Amino acid sequence: MNSESRSRNDRAASEEVRESSGSASLHRSWLLVALLALAALAIRLYGLGRESLWNDELFTATLAAYPTSDEFWERLGNDVHPPLYFLLVRLWAGVFGDSETALRMPSVLAGTALVPAMYFLGARVFAPREGLYAAAIAAFGFQAIFYSQEARMYSPLILCAALAGASFWSIWAPVAPPATKATRTEPSQPEPTPTLPKTSAWIAYALFSLCAAYLHYFGLLAVALADLALVGASIRRASLRWGAAAVVAAHTLAYLPWLPALKRSLGREGYHAGVPGLQELAQTFGTVYWSWAPAAAGVALVLVIAAARWLRPESRKSSEGASASAFLAVWAAAPVVIAFLKSRILTPTYIPRFFLVCAPAAWLLFVRAWLSLPLPRAALAWLFAGFLLFATGGQIAKTGYFLRETKEPYRRASQFVLSRLAQAGPIEPSRTLTSDPPSLRTTLAYACSWDADNFGYYFRRAGKSGLLQAFSLKTMDSGDLRAAFADPMSTTRDRRTPLRVWFLSGNVPVSEAFRNALFREATIVEQRRFDRLWVALVEIRR
Repeated sequence: MNSESRSRNDRAASEEVRESSGSASLHRSWLLVALLALAALAIRLYGLGRESLWNDELFTATLAAYPTSDEFWERLGNDVHPPLYFLLVRLWAGVFGDSETALRMPSVLAGTALVPAMYFLGARVFAPREGLYAAAIAAFGFQAIFYSQEARMYSPLILCAALAGASFWSIWAPVAPPATKATRTEPSQPEPTPTLPKTSAWIAYALFSLCAAYLHYFGLLAVALADLALVGASIRRASLRWGAAAVVAAHTLAYLPWLPALKRSLGREGYHAGVPGLQELAQTFGTVYWSWAPAAAGVALVLVIAAARWLRPESRKSSEGASASAFLAVWAAAPVVIAFLKSRILTPTYIPRFFLVCAPAAWLLFVRAWLSLPLPRAALAWLFAGFLLFATGGQIAKTGYFLRETKEPYRRASQFVLSRLAQAGPIEPSRTLTSDPPSLRTTLAYACSWDADNFGYYFRRAGKSGLLQAFSLKTMDSGDLRAAFADPMSTTRDRRTPLRVWFLSGNVPVSEAFRNALFREATIVEQRRFDRLWVALVEIRR
């Protein structure tokens, strides 16, 4: 009796030691994640407002500044993106303003939150070790940093995709994954894995996947594929039937109000989208991982080595981690394959950054492949840290990000024109206009269509929005300079006096008819190029 009692006490004490050790290990992991998140926040805040907003970010700024909700929804209903991100930024700007830093801050916060989200995804699908490596990519990977400093929806999209993926896997495989086999360099005791209660997993999946669908249409594609997988699995697994039916019904009802806008978007070509080929597939790989060739080659090499190991007959016999890897592979590849085929056969919509919804799966696959390399644990950790530094540092050096201006310099171009408009003295005529009155001055600037919105953001920030006028694409195509540069003050001027105006050109292509009219009917007095932007002071005889 005493022997049996001692045995029970020993077993109980052993269980307590294991639980205590597991809890301490989990706490250490979350502490490391918190430190990674703080480092990620510091990196994303560094130089947040150093560069001008570029074309796509300026569209975000334009929507945030619309004075009425009717104008906001009318413009958004004709865009190629769902409304959630723009609605959130509009609300954010109403509280914190619409400066460059303020507009980019939601992406900063989402990029910081991505670090613990990637840890949870990796720990839930595989183990905490994989989660820590995935969190490191989220903190220090170049693409994660870059899109966390843009006033666009991609950073929130990656965050929602990671959280939806973790919730999906908690539903799909509710039993914790088996521990990694012990080696001489690793402890045999399994690490504790964070989990979600079944009901909480269904709710979290429904909410985060719906957010992804309303952030980007490729988020909607990924969610539709996940919902179809749940419906298919529910045919064989009775435990999934009610949950799958409820989630699919909730997603369908929640997206019904946006279906008319979705229908309009399906028939449009993506902006700058073309028929994709191998080059676009390579660009997609670089957009998800690193676009710097040596770093991309390193990622590809690790993935190929791991695939070769996984395809061995002895590896295929073991199902350990196979279903999780297959889940990630489908998540990473299916949207790319579908969009590629659709763009080749029907309407081109293939743009590499759209596939950032696949980034969490791609990053975690790379982590799994890295940890499968036959090296000691410590060596893998140090080499991985070195590779992150090499890959991200190399891409920063190649692109000049953080080092020089890399985005369209709308701010600098606008400031140049505003300084000319604000000059107190007369604008000196060019050598070809020496006979003109020296008092001739310009009073207005003109831009076409959305270029007027883009430049208009900086004119508005300077309190000079009244100095910039817009004309339509139809007028641009007609080449009618007098219609384009209609001067509101012309009725008070001598019609014999030439009209001088600034023409601002950015992302709207200058039509051949308009370009020919400029050189035929006007004289360019002064011009300046700012990377891809062009501003010119033109004189028109009236």
